[in-house]
Amino acid sequence: MKRLIVVATTLVLSLLHVRAQDTIKTNPIIYTESLFGYSPLGAKGVDFGLSLSYQFKKSLFTVRGNTIADNFGILSDNAYGEITLLYGLRFIRSGHSLSTSIGISKNEHDELYTVGMFGTDVKNDFYWAVPYELNIKWFNKEKEKVAILGLFPIGNVTAFGGGAGFKLHGNVSKNPYLALAFVGGFGFHKRY
Repeated sequence: MKRLIVVATTLVLSLLHVRAQDTIKTNPIIYTESLFGYSPLGAKGVDFGLSLSYQFKKSLFTVRGNTIADNFGILSDNAYGEITLLYGLRFIRSGHSLSTSIGISKNEHDELYTVGMFGTDVKNDFYWAVPYELNIKWFNKEKEKVAILGLFPIGNVTAFGGGAGFKLHGNVSKNPYLALAFVGGFGFHKRY
């Protein structure tokens, strides 16, 4: 009788352990994005950049670099560069997320100006700022196969996938700006 109880208990605990392993969500939440948009307020111009984000529980940690240039950065009279560290909160609902972050950034403003009749020079200005951002993004609700050009699925089902959305961001500084950008990227957007 004791042997039967030990075997039954071992079997039940083994099944519970296997079931627990099936329900544990193992992938980290980490993703990278590129952004492309426009800043109509403050430092005006085309906005483009890259970011890397990591989420632990509800906390979101982001490193972002972006540039605002009045002429795509080519022969631009004004260009603003920003390297940012952000902390915020991210909330996931099925196949989309909402997040808000604030942080600190080191910024550079390069201004091209005329010297004499034919010469030009660049004035560099470095300053600190308080950046912020609000995001909404959409991604796969469930694990899926990676698809070439979004049409041809290949390989095994994976938590790694693409995502896209919108970012409203800016900073408070001596050269503030407010920009709206489209974001697209890839990574692990939630625990699957």
